[in-house]
Amino acid sequence: DQALARICAEFGPNAVVRIHVRSGHLPEARFGFEPITHLPSAANSETKQTLCLIRRIFHRPQPIQDRKNTREGGNGLPPLIFPGTAPSDIAGPYILSGGWWNTEIHREYYFVPTKTGEILWVYLDAKRGRWFVHGTVE
Repeated sequence: DQALARICAEFGPNAVVRIHVRSGHLPEARFGFEPITHLPSAANSETKQTLCLIRRIFHRPQPIQDRKNTREGGNGLPPLIFPGTAPSDIAGPYILSGGWWNTEIHREYYFVPTKTGEILWVYLDAKRGRWFVHGTVE
């Protein structure tokens, strides 16, 4: 708790935060951050270790290339955007659609491993016909 207090004193009350779940339709609207004022004691923490992957979501999805991309190839992913990635290594599509009450949204999400070992979380915005990187998986 003393370490947290020092960090917050140096960098402000929002320097150390944790994620809390919110009600939202889009992935970027399903979570928020709240300041941490103290850490739970080690005696109250569960010590069981599990392997978990962390999805890092970008504040704003980053467009892939400047030109519009439509479906190409057998797996729906443009081969020019992900060269060298075998279709069998790509997971998806995971479809997110809705928003008819405001602005209609249709996204097809994929997990795409890259040559460097990074896993990208990408989607095709069907309305715009463009691909975006929404985050990475570590």
